[in-house]
Formats: sequence, C-alpha cells, structure tokens
Amino acid sequence: MTWISPTDLTIQPLDKIPFDFVQGFSCGNPLINDYLTTHYYALRDHLSGIASTSIVLFENRVVAFFTASCTQIEIPEEESNHLGISDLYVPAIEVKFLAVAREYQKRGIGTILISFIVSEVYGLSAMFACRYIFLWSVPEENAIRLYTGHHFIDTGTRNADGSHLMMFQLPNDLEDEEY
Repeated sequence: MTWISPTDLTIQPLDKIPFDFVQGFSCGNPLINDYLTTHYYALRDHLSGIASTSIVLFENRVVAFFTASCTQIEIPEEESNHLGISDLYVPAIEVKFLAVAREYQKRGIGTILISFIVSEVYGLSAMFACRYIFLWSVPEENAIRLYTGHHFIDTGTRNADGSHLMMFQLPNDLEDEEY
C-alpha cells in the first residue's frame, strides 16, 4: 500500500463541497459513518456553529473527515494547583470524530490529520488559549496506538461504548516536538 503525501490532500469545510460527495463514506464504524452521511448531523452541527467538520479529499474523493469544537475539560486538582488556578476546567479542543475511509486506512492519512490538527490548534492557542486537545478513541488497538504515537495520553477513562479518553497537552514550543 502506498503512503499518501500531505500535499496530495485537500481539506475543505463540509459546507464548501457538494454534500453528495460524502455519501458512501465508510470508515468501518456505522456510528461515525452515520454522523457524516445518514442523519446529516455533521452538516447541521457545522452550519449551526456547534462543531466544525472538515472533509479530506484525495483525487477528488472523500478519504477522511474530522469534526472538532471548542470546549473545556476538567483537570486534576493537582494540575490546577500547579498552575496556580482554583478552577478545575481549562480551555480545550475536542475532536469529536476523526475517521479515514476503510480503503485508505494505514496509508498515513490519520497521522497527517493529527499533525494538522495539533499544528492548527497550537497556532490558534497563542491568541485564544487552549491547553489540551482531547478525543474519545474507538476501543481498537490500531487507533489507540495512532494517538499514543502522537503524544496523546490514554487517561484510563472509558465511555459507555468502551471508547478511551485520550488527551494531548499542547507544548510551550511546538518546534521542539515531532508530530
């Protein structure tokens, strides 16, 4: 299988592409597929400003998408004390969905998207303050390994569906880190 170069991908907001482009997208997880294609929740959330969905195109085909939103996350009291703040909630970006079409998995697209998301959030963080990126990973070894390989920490917290809460703390200097 050939790896795909970041320069071969185009990332567009969901509302800027014909919606029929996303029909037939399948990452292998019906819940994630339905969010994008069947129930139109992604478009509704995108247009109402609840969450932003970006579509990833390769050779004019939808090969991936991710959905993210601004939020906050609770931190341990120990971290709060270390920061010198009394609040246990800090600004964060939640990646609600990150999915790669089944036929394009294991070709580097997930890695490209994680790097892209971290870089974009880091760039905005200087002006809008964001301490963490977090997501709920599907409980599959390959997915968890992808995130931990990019400095996300599996917190040990599980959702009712078995998904893992993964957190990434933005570094002070992104140039010192490899993503």
